[in-house]
Amino acid sequence: KEMVKDFNEKEAGAKAMLLNEIIRQQLLIQQARKDGLQNMKEIKQAMQEFENTMLVQEAVTRLTKDVAVTEGEAAAYYEANGDEFKKPLEKRLREIVLATETEAKDVLVQVLQGGDFAQIAMEKSKAKTKDNGGDLGFRTEAPFPAMAAAVSTLNKGGVSAVFQGPDGFYIVKVEDVRGGDKVPYQEVKEDLLKFLKLRQQQQVLADKVQEIGQQIKVQVNEDLIKDTTGE
Repeated sequence: KEMVKDFNEKEAGAKAMLLNEIIRQQLLIQQARKDGLQNMKEIKQAMQEFENTMLVQEAVTRLTKDVAVTEGEAAAYYEANGDEFKKPLEKRLREIVLATETEAKDVLVQVLQGGDFAQIAMEKSKAKTKDNGGDLGFRTEAPFPAMAAAVSTLNKGGVSAVFQGPDGFYIVKVEDVRGGDKVPYQEVKEDLLKFLKLRQQQQVLADKVQEIGQQIKVQVNEDLIKDTTGE
């Protein structure tokens, strides 16, 4: 059942089919051993690699089985590292792009006098976004540094001064703002417990490896590495 999740022993012939498969495998194994395949270099290497993998897995399991993290530890980490749990701050931007600075300043006056930014963008912007009112959507980062600087201090509804960008002279409005608030502890608790436990397990392993490394002298065959990798 572990290997074949949909195996249903209640289906007619299911157990007989499985038994026949086991017998078939055993017959092939016996013939393979009779032919001496177990002595092949490739088989021995694969068996050694499998054994090493199982040894490492078991060693890790035994070393870390007692590692545990309490909810108190998780809550303390949450409070001490609040910035890690903040939702990304996103701003919904609209742009108007004009060919000259003079045109852009004239349009900015219209906007500041109460003109509809989206409508003006549709009528006068030369950017590809003009058809949807200059809408750039919600963004965690502006498309280029000059725009990022222009909107960095703007809140919802804020309009930038005229600035130069890749396609001309820009005016940008922050249409909306979302994110930036801290995700509630209960929403991140389980993931945080897993993260802290994994971090402690990694530390336990690192400490153990360091301890063993002080007891066993490690020698690296640089020549063999060069022969193998060519580096």
